[in-house]
Amino acid sequence: MKYQFFRALLFFSIYWISPLSAQLDTTIEFRTAAFFPTDNLFRHIYGTAGPSFQFEGAYRFCGCYQGWINLDLFTKTGHVKHCGKTTIDIYNMSFGPKYLYPIYNCVDAYGGIGLSLARVHINNHSCGNGKESKLGVGGILKSGINIYLDYNLVLDVFCDYLFQRARFRQNVDVGGFKLGAGIGVRF
Repeated sequence: MKYQFFRALLFFSIYWISPLSAQLDTTIEFRTAAFFPTDNLFRHIYGTAGPSFQFEGAYRFCGCYQGWINLDLFTKTGHVKHCGKTTIDIYNMSFGPKYLYPIYNCVDAYGGIGLSLARVHINNHSCGNGKESKLGVGGILKSGINIYLDYNLVLDVFCDYLFQRARFRQNVDVGGFKLGAGIGVRF
């Protein structure tokens, strides 16, 4: 069940983007990042960084603009004082526009903004609370550089900032910075 939601979102995004690829400049990439949460409570329980695995699809429209959709999975185990082990799973889906700025023949810088929807699932293994899941709505700022290694192969180096709140007993910001790289195909 842990990865079924992520798989469904992945299938939906491929299904949504594939008809557009026949007519538009489309990019599909696998990205991985180090996620640095900004919330003090989050960092105290789960640490200052963790891995984030992403799938992103984008299609070009109106010259230098791209519409994009990103699916993201973050999972981490932590420790709560007086409770013991806890696990958090965050399934994000974000989408929006980004602007590509050509720097050189095979290099584009980009900046974008988008809406983010997240399912945050917490499992406290030894506390009485057990499992809790919440839905969060937030925003994302994207920036990065696309390096076209070949016409069909792209390397993406990026820094994203995600603002995402989830309401459990108190508001917890499950957002933060994502620094990473991705490899993708363009067709």
